[in-house]
Amino acid sequence: MNGNEFLDKLELINPKFIEAADIKPKSKSNGFIKWVSLAAGICLILTVGIFTAKHFDLFNNKSDSGHKVVVQNSAAGFYLNENKEIIYFPISFDNHVRYGLVPENAVGLTPENTYKITPTDLGEPMGTVTSCGDKELIGCNVYHFSKFPNYDSICIVETKDGYSFYTGTYFAPSKSNMRSDVCLAIFDLPNSLEKIKITNDEQKVLFEINDENEISALFKIILNKYDIGNNELNRRKADAWYKEYQNNDLYYDEATGRIVYKNEDQIIKEGYTSIVDGVEIIYEPQFADTAIRDKATMLWNKDNVNISIISTNGFGVTIIYSPVTSTFNIFNNNYSLTEDEVKELNFILKITE
Repeated sequence: MNGNEFLDKLELINPKFIEAADIKPKSKSNGFIKWVSLAAGICLILTVGIFTAKHFDLFNNKSDSGHKVVVQNSAAGFYLNENKEIIYFPISFDNHVRYGLVPENAVGLTPENTYKITPTDLGEPMGTVTSCGDKELIGCNVYHFSKFPNYDSICIVETKDGYSFYTGTYFAPSKSNMRSDVCLAIFDLPNSLEKIKITNDEQKVLFEINDENEISALFKIILNKYDIGNNELNRRKADAWYKEYQNNDLYYDEATGRIVYKNEDQIIKEGYTSIVDGVEIIYEPQFADTAIRDKATMLWNKDNVNISIISTNGFGVTIIYSPVTSTFNIFNNNYSLTEDEVKELNFILKITE
């Protein structure tokens, strides 16, 4: 499942921020969320870790119905020095791989490949744990990892039981109509660029872009773009379908701005609208026949790649590039590319037509 598919399937989690940091499990509904940015980071803690604060109830362990939510202690995150822009969570397996703590070909943690932290791994102090769901962590000292002395994205927490790795996740803004350069400026990009990694849907690194001319060309393409909106993206998806298959098994509906699929007339679950904290959430109906939808998804995801741009402090942003629709996505903002830009970007990203 790629970034776009995951975003399409996420449900909004009610946001409040007070004094505890346990995360609610997400629902399994396939409803479409009218607004959501990179909330996926909370569940997957992706390589560059970006998610939207408004989509997570970081400091509440009860559901909207008042029922207690069962959460594993390992999900507890913390704020460092009262900085509410970054939350730190216990390190995921993907981040074990990213930071070289396990072999690249490892498929899981074992007693043999688990990194043993020693005092020599402690870098400069970063501060102390402030707000956290695990009360025992509050007040604990936090250090840079000496292997990555300039990174704020990974740290070592000194607890009463020993040392533990945590990785930071940046709160991306949940705003539409953001220019692409504004999105990148959150991470001081391109000024603070450290590396650019190209990954596939499974977050496997395909290669890195190191050539200065290619880096310059890439930023020239993606900077100063305006959000085209979801409706225009749907129109482009429908056009791509017709170009490929020359039929109207799916089409763009001007009245609603959505894609209509043929043969999805038997509704399994009715769609509905919900208001959460004053925010309107629209859930699409679920249909019996999804063959056309599945076929369309395969078309739209063809040759998709993720452009992971990492800054000098270890944080960064993942851009989802879709050659089929001639668009790229940052924080749920969609940006259009010209035909020449697509050709140039395909060359840089080694995508062959």
